[in-house]
Amino acid sequence: MTGTASNTNLVIEQPSPGLLLVRLSGNCREQSEALNVEAVREALDQAPAAKSLSFETAGLTGWDSRFLAFIRNCAELCRERNIVLRDDGLPEGVRRLLRLAQAVPERKDAHHTAVKPPFLQNVGERVLTGWAGTIEMFTFLGENLAALGNLLRGRAQFRWGTHF
Repeated sequence: MTGTASNTNLVIEQPSPGLLLVRLSGNCREQSEALNVEAVREALDQAPAAKSLSFETAGLTGWDSRFLAFIRNCAELCRERNIVLRDDGLPEGVRRLLRLAQAVPERKDAHHTAVKPPFLQNVGERVLTGWAGTIEMFTFLGENLAALGNLLRGRAQFRWGTHF
């Protein structure tokens, strides 16, 4: 079966019954949107006998962190389905980064949850914001009133050339 899924830089083939081959070409840095793992998921759904997922990146001219995230998502998909991920077709830098990411476990305390500020802090911030807005409003009105006074006394400076 050839060409089970195709995107701009992604073609998935099944050269043998137990192997899915993901061919990647082009420059992933210049691609406007990230590669989607859904194409790989669909190909794995269509080929339930697949035992391994392999990559061919000979036509790949550049990659960035979005490409690495795509490979990491493919690895997670393979882990869920007990499929062997063969990374020998990936660039050396990607393989090293994947090994590094697998060697260091994810820290559970690294994620910060948003904390709702206390009621008095929320009220205080709103009062300060309102006070700053009031000061700006009175400054604006004062400057306009001073300009109107200068206009009525005949001392206003006005550049007619900028308006007419």
